[in-house]
Parts: sequence; C-alpha cells; structure tokens
Amino acid sequence: MTTMKKIGKISLNGEWSLKNEAKSINIPASVPGSVYEALRENNIIEDPFYGMHEHEMSWVYESDWQYETTFDVSDDLLKLENVILQFNGIDTISEIELNNNHIGTTNNM
Repeated sequence: MTTMKKIGKISLNGEWSLKNEAKSINIPASVPGSVYEALRENNIIEDPFYGMHEHEMSWVYESDWQYETTFDVSDDLLKLENVILQFNGIDTISEIELNNNHIGTTNNM
C-alpha cells in the first residue's frame, strides 16, 4: 500500500520590502517582480530601457539588494515532516535566509 504524504503550500507572492546594501533605499516591492520595477514604481529611476537611461543606472546592478518579508505558518504546516520552499525566478546570485538562518544560495537562474 502506498502512503501519500500531506503537502502544505503558502504563496509568498505579494508586498515585500526591498533595500540596497547601503540601506539608503528601503521601498515596498512586489514579488514576483524585479529591482528595476520596484525602483520605477517608487519613482527612484526612470525607464532603464528608454534612451541612454541604462547607462545612468549602473549603480542599480552594481549594488547588492535584499528582499524581505514576514509570513505566518499554520500549526498544521509545522507538524509536517518536511516543508519545501520553492523560489521561482531568482535572478543571478543570491543568499537565502529564513529566520536569520542561511538555507540556500543561487548562482544564476
């Protein structure tokens, strides 16, 4: 007899905060989304794909950026033997932390 394991799912799509390494920028950001989209939506940069704007925005891709959010987990989910965190579309290089614990890295999509 095959036993099915119970699976829980929480979507982390929605509003996150986005900070640059220097902490001079701290803005709301939508996930899924990108740093450039968040900076545009918060009127920090102009359209990087218009004219020569891309060259004026090298500071964006030269900076390290941190996305951060909080979420609640149900008691039922905490009772599960395993919980899988799935991240779709993390671009380039990242370090992933959960409750200040390093749980993973990415190196390109």
